[in-house]
Amino acid sequence: EISFVQLLTIRYWLFLVFALIYSHYNVGIITAFKTSRLKFQITRSLIALAEVGVFLLGLKFLALNEAHALLAIFPLMTILLGVFFLREKIGRIAITGVLTGFLGALIILKPGEGVFSVAATLPLIAALLFAIYQVMTRFVVTVDSYPTTLLYTAVIGAFVSTIFVIPNWSQTSILNWMLIIVMGCLGVAAQWLVISALHNSA
Repeated sequence: EISFVQLLTIRYWLFLVFALIYSHYNVGIITAFKTSRLKFQITRSLIALAEVGVFLLGLKFLALNEAHALLAIFPLMTILLGVFFLREKIGRIAITGVLTGFLGALIILKPGEGVFSVAATLPLIAALLFAIYQVMTRFVVTVDSYPTTLLYTAVIGAFVSTIFVIPNWSQTSILNWMLIIVMGCLGVAAQWLVISALHNSA
């Protein structure tokens, strides 16, 4: 009943409200918009939007366990990108931990034959985009404030998704709206926690 674009847009609208309130009470919205890496912030935010959108699209063609099993490879991608672009040193313990986690995810999720289909490329693309987004965020939090990074992610995502949702908007039941809002709030929490974790580790 609801397109993945509409789900994505509602999530980013909620995220925008949260980011504006957070920025206002911490540094002020105008101050939060000040950045020395404008193009970088915009590109990073577009990648975040694309990652969520591609993954939601993948859920139309794959079972939930199969999509998440493929997405679970993103920590490996993040480590490789971090070593290459951020010159981070990764020890054997970290690599072993990531591999163990990935194998554990496969055991728990028990993906079926769908992971070998053409549609499986969507969660894999989402995993790569998420890894790129994390590496870019890890870099930008060292030069911009936390509210700035949070606000740009929300503003760019909300603006772009709104453009695409206009021809794809549809109505649904009250129950579905409630579920959509709950999913959106959980998505906001997840986005906030990712940025917070990368900011605190910088």
